[in-house]
Amino acid sequence: MWSDSLLVGTVTDPQLYTRLQTVKGWIFVAVTAVMLHLLIRRHTRILQQSDEALRESEKRFALFMQNLPGVAFIKDAQGRHIWANSAFERILGTGWFGKTNEETFLAGTDARLTENDRMVLTTGQPAEMVEATELKDGVRYWLTHKFPIQVREGVPPLLGGVSIDITERVRVEENLRRSEDRYRRLVESSPQPMAVVMNGKWAYVNSAAVQLLGARNPEEVIGKRALDFAHPDYHEMIRREDRLSRSGKKETVYIEFKAKRLDGQVIEVEVASIPITYQGRSASQVVFRDITERKNAEAMIRHQAYHDYLTGLPNRSLFSDRLALALVQSARNKQMLAVLFMDLDQFKVINDTLGHSVGDDLLKCVAERLIRCLRKGDSVGRMGGDEFTILLSGLKCPEDAVVVAQKILGVIRRPWQVAGHELRISASIGIAVFPGDGQDAETLMKNADIAMYRAKEQGKDRCQLYSPSIGSST
Repeated sequence: MWSDSLLVGTVTDPQLYTRLQTVKGWIFVAVTAVMLHLLIRRHTRILQQSDEALRESEKRFALFMQNLPGVAFIKDAQGRHIWANSAFERILGTGWFGKTNEETFLAGTDARLTENDRMVLTTGQPAEMVEATELKDGVRYWLTHKFPIQVREGVPPLLGGVSIDITERVRVEENLRRSEDRYRRLVESSPQPMAVVMNGKWAYVNSAAVQLLGARNPEEVIGKRALDFAHPDYHEMIRREDRLSRSGKKETVYIEFKAKRLDGQVIEVEVASIPITYQGRSASQVVFRDITERKNAEAMIRHQAYHDYLTGLPNRSLFSDRLALALVQSARNKQMLAVLFMDLDQFKVINDTLGHSVGDDLLKCVAERLIRCLRKGDSVGRMGGDEFTILLSGLKCPEDAVVVAQKILGVIRRPWQVAGHELRISASIGIAVFPGDGQDAETLMKNADIAMYRAKEQGKDRCQLYSPSIGSST
């Protein structure tokens, strides 16, 4: 090194030269130690920051999972429960940890429960299924989404699952099926609403048909046009089926339509029309069945499947469908649309201090205000808890979404009269705009959620447009 050459050229005393070499060595060691110390401190600080960010992310995820309205769980590769959310514990108590399905549930549990677990872990693919478990309070039915969780390479995956209790829906469907089965058996052996139609008019009705049609006696029905008892929307269909029945083809015609009773009530009926000979003339024997209850139940089930049970707003599934359709239309028309992700700021305080019933009433009021302050073509949904999403289509620029968001914030700030309490809350709104902030529904929802959390970090009661810098920092 140049320092050695310099010492050799300037120092002639060997002892002095040796001492200087020693000093130079210690200086090098000291400088190296200081640099290593600084590098270690910097690396430690980076690790601490990363640990804090990871802990915060895990905390948010844990809160999210614990507050899911459905049941969430994780099992190891041997099928033992190793984690579950509070909804799971409310149903099964606290003795589930480390237990398999056979050890957790009673004997009446569906044997396919464990088979489905193995199938998901074997194929490595998520799956959705309906499963039954027997608990102390009876059998419950679940719509379950199971998926593998690969923790790290070379380690058997865990099994994650989220379940929604559909027991009531299954029971309604089962009751409907049983009712229909009983009816079919009774048709063969018991009197049913029956009538004979000749030349488009009632020629005969039994007592059950008299009651079904809202009459007091057969004379109020016989001789009148059968078409007069059908809702006008179904007249053409009934005429077509009547022509088919009188064409000479010996086949039974089944139709469903709305019937108008003599007392004005409208009911849903299923009719089987059978060609017969009545009093030596061609006629049709008609067998009625009132299916109003079934139709109402089907409508209720369809509504529950796609709407939030509390507010009646579209749930995540329906909102995602609407967003996907709006994306196709916006891309075709080369227009912008925006997804707004809104979270109420002080809702937890109200829930904790005034109770969940007041909180639920407040959520209903929020839903009503949101609907009133949006355009007819916009859509609002509830994701769960105090989180709402809004779909705005036909925008000219991102600022149009900001204007709507500010309007919503103003509406939320207004006092709320709920269960005798005057409440004041605010909201934080994140905005993601198509096409700049995402090309698909999942990305737009995620980015709007990220922007919403940034709005909360900045002091709440505000809106925030998504930007790539927010996403990268998150």
